[in-house]
Amino acid sequence: MFERIKNMTVKVVVGVVLVVLVAVLAFSSMFTVQTGEVAVLKRFGKVTSVKGEGLNYKIPFIDTSEIITIREQTIRFGHNEEFSPISASTRDMQTVEIELTVSDIVNDPMKLYTSFTGNHVNSLLVPRIRDAVQSNVAKYSIEQFVAQRAELATNIFDELKTELDPYGLTLTNVSITNHDFSDSYEAAVEAKKVAEQEVETEKQKQEKKVVEAESAVRLAELEIEKKRLQAQANKIETESLSEQIITKYWIEKWDGQLPKVTTSDTGIMITPELLEEGQ
Repeated sequence: MFERIKNMTVKVVVGVVLVVLVAVLAFSSMFTVQTGEVAVLKRFGKVTSVKGEGLNYKIPFIDTSEIITIREQTIRFGHNEEFSPISASTRDMQTVEIELTVSDIVNDPMKLYTSFTGNHVNSLLVPRIRDAVQSNVAKYSIEQFVAQRAELATNIFDELKTELDPYGLTLTNVSITNHDFSDSYEAAVEAKKVAEQEVETEKQKQEKKVVEAESAVRLAELEIEKKRLQAQANKIETESLSEQIITKYWIEKWDGQLPKVTTSDTGIMITPELLEEGQ
C-alpha cells in the first residue's frame, strides 16, 4: 500500500513538472510585436526572418528576437538635444553651428539589421549626417548660407538619401532649425549694419540737398521768367500809348479847370492873379 502511494506521488510530481515545463516552453515561444515595429528573428546568432506586428512564435532557447522600430523617427541635433549641434565652416572660412532635424523610415529591416546589428543610428546616421552637413556648408559663403538655407537643406537631403537607400533606410525630411555664428562674425555683421545705416543716412542727406538745390534753381528760373514777361508786357504797353491816345485819356479825365500854376518861356511861374493884373 505504501509502495503504491509512493508511486502515485512520483507520477503526480512528474506530471506537474511536465505541465509546468510545457507551460514555460509555450510562454517562452510566444512574443508580441507592437504596431510600427518588427522583430528580427535569429537562430544561433544568424538572422532567419522578420516578424510583423501581433502575436508571433519562436523556438524556445534556440531562437532569439530583437525589436526594431520601422515607423518614422527623427534625430535632432541641437542644444539640449540627444546630439549636439553640428559645427561647420563656410567657403569663406566662417564657423557656424547648425541645429537640424533628420527624419527617416526603415523600409528593409533585415538588410539594416544585418549591416549594423541594431546600432544604425550611431554607426550610420549620426556620422553620415555630420559629414553631409559639413561638406555642403563648405560650398556656400556665409552670406549665401543665410540667404539660401532652404536650398542647403535640400542638398543635404539629396546627398543623404542617396547614401542611406542601400541600407534599407528611406529619408523623409531634413530641416535646419537654427544656426549660430561665431562671436567675431557677429561683431563684423553688426559693424557692417552700422556702416550701411550711416551710408544710407548720408545718402538721404545728399539727396535732400540735391532736391533743395534743384528747387532753388527752379524758383530762380521762375522769377527770371516772371520779370522777363513783366518787362515784355511793359514794353508792349509803352509802345501802344501813342500821343493821340494820351491826349484822349487827358481830355477824358479833365474836370474843366485850368491849371493853377503854369510856367512861361522865361521860366516865370504864372498864376490866374497875374493874368488879371496884366489885363
